[in-house]
This record gives sequence, C-alpha cells and structure tokens, in this order.
Amino acid sequence: MKKTLIAVVLILCCRLSFAQFKQEDIMTVLPDSTGKELFSDFLGIRLWAADYSINTINQNLNFRYVSPNTGEVLQHSIYAKGLNHTPNFGIGLEENLGEHLIIHFIDASVGYSQYMWNWNIGGGIGYFAALDKKRNWRVRASFELFYEGISYGLGSYVDSTQQGFVINGSNLGNILNDVKYVNNDLCSSVTASLMYRTKELDYFAGASWNYNLLTSENVNFYSTRVIINQAIYTQAGQPVNGNILKLGSYMIQIGIIREFGL
Repeated sequence: MKKTLIAVVLILCCRLSFAQFKQEDIMTVLPDSTGKELFSDFLGIRLWAADYSINTINQNLNFRYVSPNTGEVLQHSIYAKGLNHTPNFGIGLEENLGEHLIIHFIDASVGYSQYMWNWNIGGGIGYFAALDKKRNWRVRASFELFYEGISYGLGSYVDSTQQGFVINGSNLGNILNDVKYVNNDLCSSVTASLMYRTKELDYFAGASWNYNLLTSENVNFYSTRVIINQAIYTQAGQPVNGNILKLGSYMIQIGIIREFGL
C-alpha cells in the first residue's frame, strides 16, 4: 500500500512539474499583446492624418462639351486656382524585423477639398534605427511606389431632348451621372519620420517627397472618356492640354501605430 501511495505521489509531482514547465515555455514564446513590453519584431497597424500638396494650373477653368446629335451643352466651372493641398486620412499595415528592416505591405489614404477627391494606395520598404538604449525613439526612412488618383466633380446631366448624349460616337443615354476630371498617376516617394514607442501605442511624425512617374489625364463619363483639350478650356476659351491637378512634391503626416508581436 505504501509503495502504491508513493508511486501516485511521484506521478502527481511529475505531472505538476511538467505542467509548470509548459506554462513557463508558453509565456516565453507567445508575444505579449497586452502592452507589457516593447516587441523586437512586430506587425503594426498605422493610422495617420496628412496634408498632401497639389500642383495646380492655378487658374479657374471651364468644362464644356457639346453632344453632337442634339447640341445639348454640358458645362461646369473648375475652381483650380488656389487648390494647393488636400487633408487626407490613411491606414496601413507594416512589419518591423530585426535591427533595421521595415516592410510596408499596404498604405492607403483618401482626402477631399473643394470638389476634388485625392486617394492613393501603395507599398514599399524602409529602414529604421534606434536612437536610445531603451529603443523607444526611432528614426525611419522608407521608399514607396503608389497609385494616385485625383478627380474633380463636373456635375450630372439630363438630356432634355430624350435622344441621349453621344460621347465618342456612343449613345450613353439620357442621364450622365458624376462626370469628372480624372488624373491617374504612378508615383514614388521617399519618407523620413521620427517615431516614439510606448507599451500601448507608437507615435510618429514625418514628411515625404513625391515624384510623378506616369500621368494620365482625361474627362471621364463613366463608360467612356475624352482627352483634356476636347472638353476643358480657359476662361478665354482656349483649350487646356493638361497639368490641371496633380500630386505635389511633398506630404506631411502625423499618426499612431498599434504593435502586434511576432
């Protein structure tokens, strides 16, 4: 009976020791996502507010297009003068690895100002360096490629003759909704920022220098489009060839990052 009791006690002790070891092992492997530590490697969700500069033709223009089958006139003012920036709000997903690497999986933002929408989406790669022993302060630099879309609303129209609007040889019906000037760009940017890390959230502020690689401007009728000089004119009646609204050379942003340890 004594031997049996001793054997049971030994088995229970072994099981308790094993369970304690497993618990300690799990605690050392699983990341602490409750804000108790700063991670060395992490996924970060970024939220930010930004001010994007806009290069503009800096004069007010007129949109005017005549439907050739009926003579119906589509027209709208374009208040491009002084439209030099847009406030944007953005979200992104990044990964910080090792001593220096940043991977920007996706960054996207959208903004609006005076009939103009500005949105973008892209990704890239970056570098960071700690500025103190506790690694709370970091300086960061990134290079990104992104798609930039700028649009300016030119109104909606109803054909009073009921014959339909003819654009580019196609009859688009009696109603045209949300006609707009569109500039679709492929852009690159170099960003420098300063980040301060805490156990709950990280805070950052920085600036980007932008460069337009490819630009495509048109007047969009949803199912078809026409080139700029066929529909947009100066106030003196001269056709405009382009460069009405495009992404400017800089962007300033501030934001927060929520870390999730790897």
